[in-house]
This record gives sequence, structure tokens and C-alpha cells, in this order.
Amino acid sequence: MEGFPNSIRELIHLSYFSLENTKIKCLPESISCLFKLHTMNLKCCNCLGELPQGIKFLANLRHLELPCINNWNVYIPCGIAELANLQTMHMIKFTSDSSSCGIADLVILDNLRG
Repeated sequence: MEGFPNSIRELIHLSYFSLENTKIKCLPESISCLFKLHTMNLKCCNCLGELPQGIKFLANLRHLELPCINNWNVYIPCGIAELANLQTMHMIKFTSDSSSCGIADLVILDNLRG
């Protein structure tokens, strides 16, 4: 799987979403409609380049599993600080790009651990 249908927006009650070990390159912005999502598993999605800007609207997201340390190409967009319920996020890449997440975005995530 390299792409993803925009019809994902219809799965509004989805709480666990896994694309582990797929060759997905990008996630659609419509993923931001999954308001009840608790876990997004993107482990070993080594073709994934960035997360959609709308990820900041996933207010109930608690666990964000990103590709392994060998793939430092996944950029986290600004606004991750709005994910107040986020508890786990194992990998993150910081850049000087103003459209990507910075360390200041993580400071206010009181529930973030591990």
C-alpha cells in the first residue's frame, strides 16, 4: 500500500489505526477526522515522509508510534502541542524548518512519557 483513500474520514469511531510495515508514502489530511483515535501505529513505515498538518486535531490521540530510528525522514508538523492527551511518542526529528515541530512544542505536553 503506497497511498490511502480519503474515505478514512468516515471511520469516526476508530480508536486504533495501524499501518505497520507498509510502504505508505503519505497520509491524507482526512485522517484528522478520526477524533476518537487513541493509537496511530506507523512503525516500520519507512517510506513515510511526513505526517499531515491536521494531526493536531486528533485531540484524543494518546500513542503515536513512528518509524524506526533508521528512518529519520518523518517530519512532525507544527501544532503537535495541541495533542494534550499524547502519552507516548518514541521517535521525533527536529529541524530548523519553521513548519516542523520543535522542542518547544513538546514542553507543554504534560502527559508525554517514554
